Amino acid sequence: MSVSAGTTRIITMEGNLNSSFDMDQRDPNNLNNHIQVQWSDVIGEPESIRSNDCIWNCSYKCYRGTKNCCYQSITLIFAPLVAFCMGLQFACLAFQHIWCYVPCIRCLKINCSVVRDVITIILQALYVAFLPHLHRYTLCLYSCRFDCVSVWP
Repeated sequence: MSVSAGTTRIITMEGNLNSSFDMDQRDPNNLNNHIQVQWSDVIGEPESIRSNDCIWNCSYKCYRGTKNCCYQSITLIFAPLVAFCMGLQFACLAFQHIWCYVPCIRCLKINCSVVRDVITIILQALYVAFLPHLHRYTLCLYSCRFDCVSVWP
């Protein structure tokens, strides 16, 4: 189903009403801002040297036509295959996280909580036992004066 709202075309997937995407805004998260392929991003003549206006205009049209034609041809051939591979890859990634990694991490958290509790008890006992001595030792370190011996003549 296609809905036109002003100049923005929104396509809603038939199976899921919550799944829609904007046909005009194809990079809403600005994933590809680093790709600078406009004529003014690639070609520029300084003020000191300029070509004829007819040559400049013809070059612009050749650049734009070649870029658009090649991009359309390459995407026609490879985009469905790449989309299929990326869909498969992200499906496998989601499967790994949902069914393997997260349950494994949860299992480790449950099993390691006993070790964490034992270590916490030991550290608290050591901390309470040695805190007065540690305090005296640090005061001694800060009150002592260290003389620096010059190594260089």
